[in-house]
Amino acid sequence: MCLTAESTIRATMQDTAEILDRAASLASIELQRNGFVPSSLQVQNINAMTFELSSLLLRLGGEDDRLRALRQLVCTQIDIQRSIAAPVRRLPPEILALVFIQFVEVEDQSPYRTPRLVLLTVGRVCSTWRIVARSTPELWTHIWTQVHNPTVTYPDYAAMSGALPLYIAHTTLGRHNAFHRVLKQLRPQAARWCSVILVGSCSSFSKQPAVALPSLRVAKLSLRHRSKPGVLDFLACASELRILEIRYIIDRHDNDNWTGLSIEFDFPAFSVLTHLLLDFNEHNCIPADKLLHLLSNCSASLTHLSLNCIIRRPSIDAILPAVLPIEMPSLLVAKITGACCGILECIIAPAINKLVLTNNVMGLCDPILVLSTFMSHSPHHSAIERLTLIDGFSRHPEDIIGCLEQLEGLQELRVEEMAPFVLTGAVLDRLTCTDDRPPLLPRLTRMKVKVRDEEMLSEFKDALRAMSQSRQTVRRWATRQVVALEPVEVVLGFGMGSTFSDEHELGVYG
Repeated sequence: MCLTAESTIRATMQDTAEILDRAASLASIELQRNGFVPSSLQVQNINAMTFELSSLLLRLGGEDDRLRALRQLVCTQIDIQRSIAAPVRRLPPEILALVFIQFVEVEDQSPYRTPRLVLLTVGRVCSTWRIVARSTPELWTHIWTQVHNPTVTYPDYAAMSGALPLYIAHTTLGRHNAFHRVLKQLRPQAARWCSVILVGSCSSFSKQPAVALPSLRVAKLSLRHRSKPGVLDFLACASELRILEIRYIIDRHDNDNWTGLSIEFDFPAFSVLTHLLLDFNEHNCIPADKLLHLLSNCSASLTHLSLNCIIRRPSIDAILPAVLPIEMPSLLVAKITGACCGILECIIAPAINKLVLTNNVMGLCDPILVLSTFMSHSPHHSAIERLTLIDGFSRHPEDIIGCLEQLEGLQELRVEEMAPFVLTGAVLDRLTCTDDRPPLLPRLTRMKVKVRDEEMLSEFKDALRAMSQSRQTVRRWATRQVVALEPVEVVLGFGMGSTFSDEHELGVYG
């Protein structure tokens, strides 16, 4: 019996080896890697061989180690044959390129990871796929140095992207040499730069030469260390820049006198800017004249403004009487924090419909009073539809009521407070519908409040509930209509610095 079993195994092994030799002549790993595309007749022969190998697997059962090894070889050969005979191999390069583009869009949420994803996936299947991938410019337009593959240089990426716009991200704060090397290698393609996201020291930025950047639309910069002159000079020729975001962080280790340092760099004139964000920490200031010059240059085009910095302003009216007030007819959204709230006193924005005002812990200005001044400058202040007040810090309810009286068009109000300044009984009483008096904010449909804790909420909970219930349905006073208010959302926050998204407990009043 043992001799018979051994003879059977030997015969099976010999038959399998012959079949594998014939199969390898039709499809092999070398052919697969070289991008071999079989004809229709060859596909038929490969499929027939795949069927024969699949039938052979039934004879390779058992526990014998030699049969198990053969079974693995047969399975590997079947996989190779199925790969080579797959219809996708006969796709034209143009269609295959579209497949690759769709693949990376589905697989990766960040386009800056696309080059690495391509190199590690479709670029490793076979030479044909690798050639098609490298010949598809859409796959190489985003260059992120943090996931850079050392086998491909930055000029290689730029070359493979053809003539398409380039999106560059250098987000690691490292040595000056790395920052300089990346931009130097890509500078010959500066005319194609569409977006730059850069993190570096002020010294690194200041050493970059000014070059023509006719296609640059987005610049998001994160500055570190002590301010230097000329930090933004490399953007001087970015005449079509639409979005500018500057985040500047300096800490006490950068200078002994680390509090209240004024920036030393100037802003180029960006005449078509639509989105501006300046976020400086409390250890540095921006001189009022520099900020006002920046806003004046883009006053006709700016639609979104976000400011979080300290303004050094001995007297704005004395500095720039020729440009005040600044008319900003296109401004739609403004988010102003802390001492920057004072900038609202210097602008006229009749089209603004969303405004977020935050009073930081330094309490350098009262956002409520600033807002009242701003609205008194604008003949169309009723255009404001959404208002968020974070720590309004007005100790006089009459100031808040006077401010709300000017906001007849307001549709959504959000209030976040660590102490009850806006959410007082007097203010909520004026928002309440009564039989003999129309309320403030007649078009208000949504209201959301966030408070420190249940104890603080208890101070005005009854007044808030009464106000909400009084506005559940549409009401009319003479020719004036008050729209229905949705149930008021109440969020109990975690404390200073939390936002409406950090919800601990949610109640609804209405």
